Amino acid sequence: MNKDMSRMNKQTLFGWLMALIMLLSAGCGGKGLTPDLPPIQPPAQASKGSIEGYIYAPAEQGSPARSAGTVEAAANYAPLSEADVAVICGSSSIATKTNADGYYELDDVPVGICSFSATKAGHAPLNKKIEVKNNETTTFMVTTDGNILGKALLEMATDHSGTLVTIRQDNNAIIANTNKHGIYVIPGLLNYSTGEQIYIEAQSDCNYYLTASVTFQIDSNMFSPSVPDLELLQLFTNKYISK
Repeated sequence: MNKDMSRMNKQTLFGWLMALIMLLSAGCGGKGLTPDLPPIQPPAQASKGSIEGYIYAPAEQGSPARSAGTVEAAANYAPLSEADVAVICGSSSIATKTNADGYYELDDVPVGICSFSATKAGHAPLNKKIEVKNNETTTFMVTTDGNILGKALLEMATDHSGTLVTIRQDNNAIIANTNKHGIYVIPGLLNYSTGEQIYIEAQSDCNYYLTASVTFQIDSNMFSPSVPDLELLQLFTNKYISK
């Protein structure tokens, strides 16, 4: 009988111990003794943007002709192909080459003020400061002698040449013509007044396109001034005709 009592006491003690363990493991609200840990956060992604544009170089020596306050943009510029393009942002450096059209593209560029360069043997080196913004593409189109490039495209066209572009601020005017890529050269844009409106108008030599225009201004804190793109819409297309 004593053995039976001893066995019962052990079973009872074991049962109490098991109940206590279960109670402790359950804790308050069934969460147990395991502390609530903060969720694991993925590593922060570095802020990055991209840069794209065209690099042109003078094809001939000479200066644009000037007459009555109007500058006729010289046609003596050509795409600078196979140029080494690089951007340095802090300790990061990204490089590429321009294609046959002088076009380049740099991806995954760290955000901030970066040093931009374009070099090719036989041409003046280009060195500029560029501001790269998070998740944005910075367009930088320039000539090696410091002039700015603009772009005026014809809707649904493959050849964008033949558009006359006028850039005007007060009595200063620049007249330029587009090439097949819609690119035109703007001599002396950096000499325009900062903070004042600049008017751009593009008119095609083809009567099937509407005139396009835009206004913008050069901010004094701009590292790399750029001109807004223009698109000349077709005068008659299916989307304008009611069925």
